[in-house]
Amino acid sequence: FIDLKQTRQKLPVVADRRPIVRARTMAKSLDITNVAQVFEKVAGPSGVLQRLHLEQVLQSLGLSRDAAAEFLDEVRGVNGHGIDCRTFLSKVFQQEPKRTLSLPKSVVEAGGIQAWNAKHDEIRQLKGMLSGMCKAKTVEEALSEAKAIMSLGHDIWTYAYMRRLFDRCPDVYYATLAAQPSTLLPAVYTPAVGEACQKFGKMPMYRRGCYLCIADRGNFKEVLKEYAEAELEKDASGNYLCDCIVFSDGGRILGLGDLGAWGMGIPIGKLDLYTVCAGFNPHRTIPLILDVGNHGPEGNTDRLVIRDSPVYTGLKQDRVTHKSEQGTVVNS
Repeated sequence: FIDLKQTRQKLPVVADRRPIVRARTMAKSLDITNVAQVFEKVAGPSGVLQRLHLEQVLQSLGLSRDAAAEFLDEVRGVNGHGIDCRTFLSKVFQQEPKRTLSLPKSVVEAGGIQAWNAKHDEIRQLKGMLSGMCKAKTVEEALSEAKAIMSLGHDIWTYAYMRRLFDRCPDVYYATLAAQPSTLLPAVYTPAVGEACQKFGKMPMYRRGCYLCIADRGNFKEVLKEYAEAELEKDASGNYLCDCIVFSDGGRILGLGDLGAWGMGIPIGKLDLYTVCAGFNPHRTIPLILDVGNHGPEGNTDRLVIRDSPVYTGLKQDRVTHKSEQGTVVNS
């Protein structure tokens, strides 16, 4: 489905022997948009590319058989025979899913997730550090890395490491959690998630999580559709598969008060709990934040500057509330 002989003649010679570096370097010389569209068309409604076909493509682009197999192992996806098309494209072409509605407004204004992470010096440095720490390709390796970090006695670093592991390989992430849930769940959900939400925006931004902003009222269906297109599995007819949505407005996080969009750690953590303990398919779930504004420091227990922080991802306006007919406080 690609004129590989003609394409290969245009590719640069890459001295680096690391498969992912070679693949990315060669990909940069291609018309990424057209090639990505071809892959997506071949994958069809299921979004799954056959591993054998991908090995042949990568070999035709100049990788050896072993290097192609190693690369596909690193970005392994749905099962042993196929690989998720979006995962493949994001790894090879470093291409973010096209999202302008379901990301936080500040991230969209910055130009997307990669641009947001690159824009802030401390986040950029943390992302590099976490990438250096997170090299695991197996459950055993992930447990070894996680336990080494946990030995320092502060789970905020373990939380950050596990988020990076999920971004690299969700399959290894969940298999690692399932291997030792009593050890790791407290680091990815309660109690560590409280502090993680207080510092959520200070850590690298990843693609997981849908942000439904009050400014998009009247367009919520399109926001959800965009996120589903980027992140959810589909059935054979191309319908989105979603078994569970966990949502929060970030207004009262674990007794810590109003953390706004940084409260995304709660929906993510709950869904991880449901996946490991109840068998939910994580590729059919949506962690969602209702981004409706945020009170100032007086709105959270530790008097933290959140809304006015330069790394606050959400809507930078006051949270406006009123009392419902039942006497409960709701967002206006």
